[in-house]
Amino acid sequence: FIRHLRAVQLKSPAKAPCFEECDSDEDGTRLKHRPLSFDEIDEERDPERIDDKDVLCVELAGLTHDLGHGPFSHMFEEYMNHSRSQERADGQKRKPFCHEEMSAKLLDQLLRVNNIDIAKYTPRLNRKDIEFVKILMTGLADNARWQEDKWGRPESKRYLLEIVANKRNGLDVDKFDYFCRDSLSMHGNIPAHVPVMRIIGSSRIIPAKSTIGYQEKTAHDILKVFQFRTTMHTEAYQHHTTKVVERMVQDALAAAEDQFSIEGAGGRFIKLKDCDTDLEAYAKLGDWILNAIESCPTQHSEAARILKRIRTRKFYKCVGDPVRLLTSSSRGTIEKEIKAQILDDDDGGGTWQNDVAVVITSIVSTPADTLLASAPSPAAKRVPSRIGSTCSTMEGKRRLMAGHHMSIL
Repeated sequence: FIRHLRAVQLKSPAKAPCFEECDSDEDGTRLKHRPLSFDEIDEERDPERIDDKDVLCVELAGLTHDLGHGPFSHMFEEYMNHSRSQERADGQKRKPFCHEEMSAKLLDQLLRVNNIDIAKYTPRLNRKDIEFVKILMTGLADNARWQEDKWGRPESKRYLLEIVANKRNGLDVDKFDYFCRDSLSMHGNIPAHVPVMRIIGSSRIIPAKSTIGYQEKTAHDILKVFQFRTTMHTEAYQHHTTKVVERMVQDALAAAEDQFSIEGAGGRFIKLKDCDTDLEAYAKLGDWILNAIESCPTQHSEAARILKRIRTRKFYKCVGDPVRLLTSSSRGTIEKEIKAQILDDDDGGGTWQNDVAVVITSIVSTPADTLLASAPSPAAKRVPSRIGSTCSTMEGKRRLMAGHHMSIL
């Protein structure tokens, strides 16, 4: 199967030998050298601004930033939050699931369970450095407060947060890594037209704004990054068949969640939808859960039936044309409004409410004019506006996809 591509591997079963034996939690291994490249480039230009502890923290963040991904990557996150939305409808309030936050929790768990004393293991690090690693993993919004006492660094080093998880403009080594990885898995080669190392080599620290900027000469290269991102989302990550398969897997998990349990701390068994409450149970999750469900068809009859439809490529059928949503609303509101248009309750449509699924895709590119360019002089310049207009933010591109759950048409 094509690995690391959540439901894409179920949509397009094909071999990718170089990743055949890899699991999704190994993402950081390949990412390890890219944050170091970013730091080493900057260190040569501003040696007083980056020390070896900073480099080590960025390396650790690169290695551990995706620990919190569940089976099938982001799809499991969508499943968890869909379950929570159902609970909120019943009056229960639970915080939305976020894999970045789970990564931070699992990092603490790894250190605690393995009795790793950071100061003893490597004298260069202390507890504040681990807290800094966690914020490097999750990223920080531009308007968020800097916590120097907690992270052990002045705000002048805020730019370090743009290396692994860039919340300012989305240009980070995580994106560079999965572009190369997924393109190799799907197409057999890395995207040569996206010059990753050239972009990294053009990076400069802009002290006045404590941010990372890029030379103007790479403006078109940066544009290619976001164009390629749009291509990957259109052809793979949010391809309409991928979204249908994802929804079918989510329906299978939802059908099995009350009977399917994972052993957690102290021998307690945790339901699938609650496994994030027990780190030991969550750490055991993997793509194997689908095989486990299929191996017990009598216990998980509905879930096994849906998974069999996926294996035999009897996917849900489209019963509505794609529509463009011009306003941003909650997922629940969107589903209700679209279902109301498709199903006429006066004609008995209420009977079919549970048999229609609304699938939403949203592909948004980052405008290039949010990326600062560094000129040879100390003053920083913005990427020319003509580049920004070419790479302006796309409207949310959303598709309506619905499927009949109860029978094969």
